[in-house]
Amino acid sequence: MKTMLKTTLAVASALYISAVPASQFGTTVSDINVVTYSKEGGNGWQWANMFKDILNEEGYNAEFVSTGNCHNLTKFMNGTSKPTVFFHGDISINSAEALGCSVEPSNENFEGVLFSRVNTMCVRKEDAKPTAMDHFAGRDEITIALHSDLDPILMETLGEELGVSFKQVQYGGSSKVMRGLLAGDTEMLYTGLTKREATNEGLHCFTTTSDSNIGDQVPLKTLAPNYEFSGLKSYWYVYMHGMNAEQRKSLWADLINMTESNETLRSFISTSGMVPGTELTDVTREDLIENRFKWK
Repeated sequence: MKTMLKTTLAVASALYISAVPASQFGTTVSDINVVTYSKEGGNGWQWANMFKDILNEEGYNAEFVSTGNCHNLTKFMNGTSKPTVFFHGDISINSAEALGCSVEPSNENFEGVLFSRVNTMCVRKEDAKPTAMDHFAGRDEITIALHSDLDPILMETLGEELGVSFKQVQYGGSSKVMRGLLAGDTEMLYTGLTKREATNEGLHCFTTTSDSNIGDQVPLKTLAPNYEFSGLKSYWYVYMHGMNAEQRKSLWADLINMTESNETLRSFISTSGMVPGTELTDVTREDLIENRFKWK
């Protein structure tokens, strides 16, 4: 009887252990999915590809997965126990949840903010003016492209401050925002500043929500000192799935180090005036949740 009991317990223990994903053992991960639900060509899609390549450069075995929308992202995450990450900004938490998708950082998936991003206003290169304020001088109405995630109040209140009426054209993706301007469908754009905008030869970007100049771009607060959102920035965090606490901390430490040691990531951050996570260690999960309500 005792032998049978020991055998039964041994089998039960083996079955329990085999049911626990292998990724839940150990303190580090090597194989990892980098997932995005952004449309092809958008910032999120490009960044996920970039981070996949960076992780592979740094010795991980990373695989890129594009789900196309947040519902498929949820299905994918629920169906895999493999260590998985996706990079997300507080700017899009509300719009994702409006579609029934939960991407809010929690104690089980969040370790910190990898970088923060400012917003910029740009025109086509041939429409550049001598000074930033000249882009608004003498104008009654300006057609402006922006992401559909953004609350119309951002441009409504800025227009009141500048004495201009912004006719807003919203696009379902950052790449479409840029294409709309370059195609001549709008006269100006308002979007997050990334390397794509900063290095595009067809654009002239003249102001940002940074506290100081970024190249020739002046702070928006110098143009509209009473504008409530002149310093608006988005925080970008890493959502981690299929990892235990030690594995999350290990991966996070590597990612933070990469913001300084990896040339691709360092250039991506510095070119567009982003603030790296090494300078954002005091930003908490609660800060992200509070900041999300500044967006739509």
